[in-house]
Amino acid sequence: YSMKLKVSDFSKNMTTLIAFNENMTMGLDATYDAGQYQASATFNLFTRTPEEQSELNLSIQALPDFGLEDVYIPIGFRYPQGGEVIFSAESMNLPEHFEARFYDSQEDIYIDLSEEDYTVILDANSDAVGRFFLLMKSQIMHLLSYDALNEGGDITASVNGEAIDTESMVPDGSSVSFFAIADNGYEIEHWLVDGVVLNDVTVSEIIIDELLGDLHVQVSFKETSTQIDESLADDNLIIYIFENQLIIRGEVGENAIATLYDMLGRQMSVEPLQPGAFNAFSVEGLKPGAYVINILENNRQSSRKLLLD
Repeated sequence: YSMKLKVSDFSKNMTTLIAFNENMTMGLDATYDAGQYQASATFNLFTRTPEEQSELNLSIQALPDFGLEDVYIPIGFRYPQGGEVIFSAESMNLPEHFEARFYDSQEDIYIDLSEEDYTVILDANSDAVGRFFLLMKSQIMHLLSYDALNEGGDITASVNGEAIDTESMVPDGSSVSFFAIADNGYEIEHWLVDGVVLNDVTVSEIIIDELLGDLHVQVSFKETSTQIDESLADDNLIIYIFENQLIIRGEVGENAIATLYDMLGRQMSVEPLQPGAFNAFSVEGLKPGAYVINILENNRQSSRKLLLD
């Protein structure tokens, strides 16, 4: 991992390299950090170590690839003639969940060099060190895992609206949603968070508003009781999507409601159904993918997984 910082004016340019390795320190690392030799007195870009009070100007600086929380790396630039210069990232390959910001302490401006360059006009004979810094941040990450304890359904998860796999590393403070999908003939029995049962919680989705540590979420399913599922199961509902219409064939009674979810547990549509053996409603505008439809009639329910091509 590394990034190359570049500065240029109307006629010339120069770069300095910052590399990341798990064996490095915040101070000087022999054979890795490289000091400048025969540096230009009129156009010179370099860095210095963030921890030691070293006046060694580095053309290459090696830093650890972890634990960089609000670390300011001094950026030196000698340009006695003054004038307009542009700071940019010629290349940037940072460790996952790293952020780098170019900081102008005089103007109190932070610039994300992965998105834009920074143009500034320097006074003649301005100080070479003390104004510019590279702010490094590494996000705190947590291990997120989830699974179904038994047969009867499946569980998915999303972080800030994006689907993730189990055993994923997730940034601190993220919003996490877990969505359980019961197979036909099953229902949610209970949820467990870090081994603790959530009593009387049988909803299909639970949300952790702010993730603050490692988390393991599980869901248990059980067979639906005859009293709850008998009516809709006996109706042998046939549900499919055809020409942007969701078709429900099979007898439903009064007060039946169909709710369509995506695989992240987001509610896409709620449709009251007409009593009888045929219902249809539009799914035009939905993206191709897998969905779950839940049909609720009084205290009886039925669910199906559907695929929209």
